[in-house]
Amino acid sequence: MLLACSGERTRSPSRVIAVPPIAAAAAVAAPVPTPPPPVAAGGWHSFDELPPGASKRLGSQRLATDSAVVAIRDDGMLAVFDDELGVIEIRVDGMYRVVVPGGCQSVGAMQYAGPELRVSCGNLQYTARDGVASVTPSPCEDGPFAFSPSGEYLSCLAQDETIVRLVRWPGTLVWSFKGTEQPHRVHATDAGEVIVRDTKGVRLLRAGALAWSLPLVLERSGVGGTPAQLIGWDEQKRELVHLRISDGKQLRRTRLSGADAVTREIAVFPDGTSVFVSVYGIFPGDPPNSAATFRARVEIATGKIVASWRGPDPEWGNAVSSRGTFGASVGVGKVLRVRFDDPRAPADRTVTEDQPSATAVSADGSTLGFITTRDERLALFDVASGKRWANIEAPRFPEAIAFSANGKAVAVAGKHGGFAIHDTRTGREICASDEAAGAKIWWHANRLVAHYPGDNGDDCDEITEGSLTVIDSACKVVKHHSVYGMMQVLDSTSKETTVAIAPWKNECGYSYELVPYRAFRIDNRTGAKVAMPKLDGEWDRRQKAKEAAGKALYSSTAEPTPEEDAIAEDEFTLSADGKTRVTWEQERDSNSNVRLFARCTDVATKATLVRHALPTSAWHGQAVAPDGAWFAVADRGSVLLYPCRTR
Repeated sequence: MLLACSGERTRSPSRVIAVPPIAAAAAVAAPVPTPPPPVAAGGWHSFDELPPGASKRLGSQRLATDSAVVAIRDDGMLAVFDDELGVIEIRVDGMYRVVVPGGCQSVGAMQYAGPELRVSCGNLQYTARDGVASVTPSPCEDGPFAFSPSGEYLSCLAQDETIVRLVRWPGTLVWSFKGTEQPHRVHATDAGEVIVRDTKGVRLLRAGALAWSLPLVLERSGVGGTPAQLIGWDEQKRELVHLRISDGKQLRRTRLSGADAVTREIAVFPDGTSVFVSVYGIFPGDPPNSAATFRARVEIATGKIVASWRGPDPEWGNAVSSRGTFGASVGVGKVLRVRFDDPRAPADRTVTEDQPSATAVSADGSTLGFITTRDERLALFDVASGKRWANIEAPRFPEAIAFSANGKAVAVAGKHGGFAIHDTRTGREICASDEAAGAKIWWHANRLVAHYPGDNGDDCDEITEGSLTVIDSACKVVKHHSVYGMMQVLDSTSKETTVAIAPWKNECGYSYELVPYRAFRIDNRTGAKVAMPKLDGEWDRRQKAKEAAGKALYSSTAEPTPEEDAIAEDEFTLSADGKTRVTWEQERDSNSNVRLFARCTDVATKATLVRHALPTSAWHGQAVAPDGAWFAVADRGSVLLYPCRTR
């Protein structure tokens, strides 16, 4: 069963965790929720294994994470939150297992305590050993959360982030302190102290009372070493600050050597001599004026960078194992694992693929291409062998991909301008230009048509014009049509494209009201535009008809089938020969979890050919083989192929 750790919380007011007498004056009672059942253990999996029904995987599944929380053990095992799977552990060989399945969307902190993984998730907390997790209630309510270096203590917030709490694992409230402002960061020490960092400075809480306070504003910070030390980054003075936690004494200030700034929170090595951080500067060996963010091990005393690693970018969380053997960093969908005790050991970036955002198939079905928005790459695969033979830089913000009719060229267009045409046999760039934007692109003979419907944005500066551009095979713009408003495609044939155009009624699109749509026919070869008055208002008529059909479907006494619902929402793809339709369907199981399916249907007979259950991570970037033999769907950093029409 998936355990929801965010959203509405259920609490039992009759259950309160006891507070020791020493902190009674400052303590606030902590209601505790009823714990859910234990979480089942998960076996080891490969990121590239095929789900049931799939025939092939092009690329690698990889990781899907938007979390800044990461933990790492001294044998290299790391833990990270995956958006679809939940909390997972990844071995050094790249195999993973699910520790806390799905549901928990608010992982606040993770820490290894020996072989045991401890996870704080809102008002629940999990203890996992050998892949088996037990769950207990937590006195914590809000973040930020932080474990002490050994994992014995957890600090957190409660009651609108005005109460700081210290919890001894696995859930005993030690003390509470009321009266703090919303902190940027909290840290727990192994002595049971909490450091609070906010806009006014740094404070130490000990035994539920204020021990010391400094008017020192730090942008980043970390705790570690023996005795406990606080290492912070003073953004204004561009210096590392070294504080002794017992009395708040400032021991030293150090300027970075080889970098300009610390850009994310700091992981302190157990011996307190160095830190593992994200820094901004010139990566060793790179040319001047090529500053970027990278990971570095920095000596605290000297500010010297003693080791450095590229990525992941954008940079988020950092962690160091309990003996300082391994380090880990996490970004959006990316994890970096490094080994500190062996400088020759290569960094592990086995989980760094970006998810495809759009997919296309060549006319003969032999080549599949997909683009990735974050990495801005174009990947080309041979469908028969599954081999990726090209990995090419794409225009910025790639939005659309299309193969030419003869299969010799593939075009990629960016959302806000820029496109490129590549040779599908070699991957070589044939030509490129930044004169057209295309949310959708398609070929007609040797002409490329790029269409962008327009975007009202949030203010005047963010409005993007609707446009349609005819481009030749040398990337020369034949004709560009645009409107300070919206442009919709009504129909497209081999010779012409019919569009509906409506400017904004008011300057800057205020109130986002459009004048009535007028229709035009655009020649796909010359770009010539001709008015089609008989089709004026056709776009609005179609939208109203679609809305009426939707109302009729959902207001009827009979519940619409998943297939009817998908068709009503335009969640379907047709094969190029028009014989096969694939609908992308959603259903909820008995636990209200969304399940995904793809249904292959014969268009002529309306008979279902096959229906496949899809992984919850597989939904975007769909494509269908020209003859309907298979369909493709993006799954994390890869594309899965499923059989569809069998002859």
